[in-house]
Parts: sequence; C-alpha cells; structure tokens
Amino acid sequence: MRKFFSEGIDVQYGKEVIDVSPIEEGEEEGRVSVVFRGGEVVVGDVVVGCDGAKSRIRECICGVQDAALTEIPLYILNFTEKFPAETARRIRQMNSQFIVSFHPDHGTMFWISS
Repeated sequence: MRKFFSEGIDVQYGKEVIDVSPIEEGEEEGRVSVVFRGGEVVVGDVVVGCDGAKSRIRECICGVQDAALTEIPLYILNFTEKFPAETARRIRQMNSQFIVSFHPDHGTMFWISS
C-alpha cells in the first residue's frame, strides 16, 4: 500500500512534524509548508497525516483544542470462534481481512477478522 500511495509524490517517512501551515502569499501561495524537527522545511501541494489518533498534523491544522480526542463509552467483548471450513470460506470471500458492521439503531458493532 505504501508503494501504491507514494507513486509520483515525495513521501517523508520517519520525520517528526513540528508545524504545518498554508502559504498565503508570494510565489508558493496556495501550497503548504511543513516544518520538521531539526529545521527542515518542505513545501508541497498536499499534506496527508497518517499519524494516528493523536495526530500532530490535525493539531497543526485545527488547533490543539479542536483536535483533542472525544471520549466515548466503549465496551468490548472478544471471543474466539471456529467455523466449519465452508462457512470460513464464505466469510473470507466477503473480505479476506475482516468484516465490520454496525447496527443502525444503537451502534452495536460486529467484527470478524482472520
């Protein structure tokens, strides 16, 4: 997936983002500036933050308060089940990695993974 998503773009892995800001004037107007720890500055057209739930990219764009996580009550019941071979094949045909569904009225989640 990394290779597919990085075709034709300059991906910066393993760097710590300090700041992200739009460039609002001059030759680079409309682009975005990213400052990394150590002082390196990179200018580009798009910033994709794949840095998880406590995203530094989101904090830079939205501000710390608006980027804060929202706590929700969550209860997880995990169990292991063995399916007959034919049932397992049918489930894997739907999606080889996992199946997730949500009940539309109360949000109960059902997840099967292999």
